[in-house]
Amino acid sequence: MNSLTYKLGALIGSINGYFLNKMSTITSIYLPAKFRLLEKLFIPKYTSIKFKKKNYKIKFNSLSEKGYWRMKSINKKHPNLTFLISKLTKDDILWDVGANVGQISLFAGLVSKAYAYSFEIEPFTYSMLIDNVNKNDLNSLITTLPIGLGKENSLQPIFIDKDPYTNAARNCIYEKIYTKEELPKLIVMKGDDVVKNFNCKMPTFLKIDVDGPELDVLKGMQKILSNENLRNIVVECILNGDSKNYKHIKEYLSKFNFRENNEFSNSKANIQNIHFIRI
Repeated sequence: MNSLTYKLGALIGSINGYFLNKMSTITSIYLPAKFRLLEKLFIPKYTSIKFKKKNYKIKFNSLSEKGYWRMKSINKKHPNLTFLISKLTKDDILWDVGANVGQISLFAGLVSKAYAYSFEIEPFTYSMLIDNVNKNDLNSLITTLPIGLGKENSLQPIFIDKDPYTNAARNCIYEKIYTKEELPKLIVMKGDDVVKNFNCKMPTFLKIDVDGPELDVLKGMQKILSNENLRNIVVECILNGDSKNYKHIKEYLSKFNFRENNEFSNSKANIQNIHFIRI
């Protein structure tokens, strides 16, 4: 009986050894291939844009599918916005609120030589933003800040999609299907306090695209909006529906002597960039 048990144990051990040996062989092939794939993701991609009869080559990482296409369409998705930014000079200050992977800030740094403050609250997207700035040697023209802007200083519940690679625009201030306690909390500050606490320069050009709470961002920068050096504001607005904010934003900015530039967009889209200029 002991002899039979011993033989059975030896047989099971040899079978286990066989499969473990096969698994290690497969793993030794798979893991290097996997890491080679990861290395390729970190190798910078390139996109070229032509502006003012000059060609500009922009390096960027491709860790996100949407981040990839945002960079590849840098001069096509928002042609009116990039046209306005191309008119900036080295004396201008751009605040890029909701900078995403940096497509607008990089455009400003390369084409206009304007200085940019790039705000991006979502951690994974911010990592791509700062990497893209660094890849293009634009740290002297772009300061990245891993915070959001709002109407008060707080730790704000932010929805973050659990798929980090297919979407670079994954966060919004509040998803109704979650309670505040279920969401991660990230830093949100008033724009006026960013100027005060970090000695940032006030913008001459303000761009806001934060997937919904644009009005809250504006309410946190009353001193900035009152500064006469700020001449242009471009805000992504929702024109109709339950989440519409266009009329409220327009009314609020009128208090600071800004009016809509009706020539900026003739799009029929419900969500679009609206250009406001100081009267």
